[in-house]
Amino acid sequence: MASEDVECTVCIESKPGGEFVRVARACTHAPSVCKACVLSHLREEIMGKGKGSNVKCPTAGCECVLTDGELGGWCRGASVRGDGARATSAADDLAERFFHQQTQQALQAMADFFWCSRPTGCGAGGIADPTGSSFMVCYSCGYKTCLRHRAPWHEGLTCAEFDARAAADDKSMAWKLKNCKQCPGEGCARWIAKDGGCSVMRCCRLGDDHCPRRRGGACDHPDGCGQRFCWLCLGLIDEDGTRHHKTSCRQYFG
Repeated sequence: MASEDVECTVCIESKPGGEFVRVARACTHAPSVCKACVLSHLREEIMGKGKGSNVKCPTAGCECVLTDGELGGWCRGASVRGDGARATSAADDLAERFFHQQTQQALQAMADFFWCSRPTGCGAGGIADPTGSSFMVCYSCGYKTCLRHRAPWHEGLTCAEFDARAAADDKSMAWKLKNCKQCPGEGCARWIAKDGGCSVMRCCRLGDDHCPRRRGGACDHPDGCGQRFCWLCLGLIDEDGTRHHKTSCRQYFG
């Protein structure tokens, strides 16, 4: 016997009841978001925001966070494009991106793993022993990274001297090199600091999440040029979401 149609609370379309399943085991509400909308939500969180964990159920009012196993199950079982077709490339493969993000987070959690801090973006990293050396030389590009600060190596300064200089003037070049990157927008090069969130940045004092331009509105981008870009490699990101990551960036997929 065919199941009754249910209206999805996200796309507001009526679909067979079989298109609605519990998103996470911890959810206590009746399934009200269709599979297609759940997948769209996961694609935005994983492929759009670069998350590999801490993804919540898309149902309004539900604060349940999907476990890694639940996320992996959704991704493995439905690695599809937004139109429902099977993914045809690594860039469209939700499962591959999810497990890639999980790997990156695992590396990030390793105390002896360090990413190359090259300001123009490298994307490589390696294992290093902070007790045996003050800096790491990137195997890919040769750039030096301070192991104590996880920032560009301060040539000519010990870590203590670097800290003293930064403390004396938090607007100094030492502070900028440690905490900021320059906007890659044409003719801009404004220094920008990141205080949390995903790797998608915007050269605007309001930030990418709160800039009206993201929602199709107008913004004069206070103190910036408005360019969206990847914090990791400084590759440009178009307003429609098209990304131009450098091939060495860990967010790059074909």
